[in-house]
Amino acid sequence: MSWRRSSMIQKKRTDLRIIIASATLDAEEMRDFFNNNETGDKSKDTASIMTIEGRNYPVDIHYSLDPVPDYLKCTVETVMKVHNSEKEGDILAFLTGQDEVEAVVRMLIDEAKKIPRDGHKMKVLPMYGTLPSSEQMKVFERTSRNIRKIVIATNIAEASITINGIVYIIDCGFVKIKAYNPTTGIESLVIIPVSQASANQRAGRAGRVRAGKAYRLYTEESFQKLPLATVPEMQRSDLAPVVLQLKALGIINIIKFHFLSPPPAQNMVRGLELLYALDAIDEDCNLTSPLGLQMAEFPLTPMFSKMLLESGS
Repeated sequence: MSWRRSSMIQKKRTDLRIIIASATLDAEEMRDFFNNNETGDKSKDTASIMTIEGRNYPVDIHYSLDPVPDYLKCTVETVMKVHNSEKEGDILAFLTGQDEVEAVVRMLIDEAKKIPRDGHKMKVLPMYGTLPSSEQMKVFERTSRNIRKIVIATNIAEASITINGIVYIIDCGFVKIKAYNPTTGIESLVIIPVSQASANQRAGRAGRVRAGKAYRLYTEESFQKLPLATVPEMQRSDLAPVVLQLKALGIINIIKFHFLSPPPAQNMVRGLELLYALDAIDEDCNLTSPLGLQMAEFPLTPMFSKMLLESGS
């Protein structure tokens, strides 16, 4: 497979961004949201931005010259190419979900069996959220000098955890996130292209211990077309639990509530309709008593809260 080398990620981070899980939030937007100063005098600002420089080493970015038809197969090929041609350093490959991780792990184990006895060995490990904790801890164990650790992970390894020794990153360019359909009222996991912020966050994993390399299984032109940041979860979630909690906190006019990331109107309407159907709110959108108040006390979705309350009556 052919690759195109791009510019390096700078050693020091100078952009004003806050990293949260797998997404980035614009720090300036957050500052403006919490800033109560309306005079225009910056000395009277009630919120400010504090940046902390990271300790990242330079990372070479390599793009695919042509679109990849099968990123699972290409991930395996790239891992083997890096393993056979690059110097010491562990490899971290990003995929979208458990099924893909396990499939690539199986393919890499088959490839590892073909390595000669005196060759450079591989230790292939999966990493995803539902993996038992005892299995997750294996990715943090040190390996012998003649064994390279290959970690195949979901976006849990993007920012939630840091695996020491990672020098090479392979990015499939996709991520599985939660999305809510207000028409059907169903939340589902969908696979979408990553944002530029997430792609840079993934690449940064290679620069923790020394200069590294990131292999992106998509073209540089495709990267430029990616959204700058991931859509906030508030804008792609079921809002019924949020509305219920806001009502319990005494917020009367939910529609005009000042959200940091305003959700779609149809999501808000769907949440109100669901709460009304569950008798959690009345015709005036006020919290019912005692049912609505009791439902708000449960750390569950409104439907599960109503089910538990009705089951005990």
